[in-house]
Amino acid sequence: MIFAGPKSPYADLPDHYRLGDMLALPSTHSESFGLVVLEAMASGIPPVVSSLPGPSSLVEDGEDGLVASAGDVEDLKRKMLLLVEDAGNRKRMGGRAREKAIGRYGWDRSGDILEKELTDIASGRNRG
Repeated sequence: MIFAGPKSPYADLPDHYRLGDMLALPSTHSESFGLVVLEAMASGIPPVVSSLPGPSSLVEDGEDGLVASAGDVEDLKRKMLLLVEDAGNRKRMGGRAREKAIGRYGWDRSGDILEKELTDIASGRNRG
């Protein structure tokens, strides 16, 4: 285990994420969006998350990470062992996770979405 202290989210975090084989986020109670999941994915690390709505909405189970039943320790253990025991699968999922994080949630994509929303609001097309 490494206690590295405060790190820059831009310069240091990707390297620290890549020190691990996976990210485990076994939440058992309400969890928001899960930025830590996206950070790991963008670093090429496959996540294992609980089936709660926030984190599990970011992961396609078996493709770019794994989803374990919330509160089920045995299921979490099985999912983590799948990645520990199969380096090829772990690497494949990590690559897909990175592609997804950059493609769907990268700054370019987020900027395009924000620009469209602001343009729609300014033109009156986004009135609810």
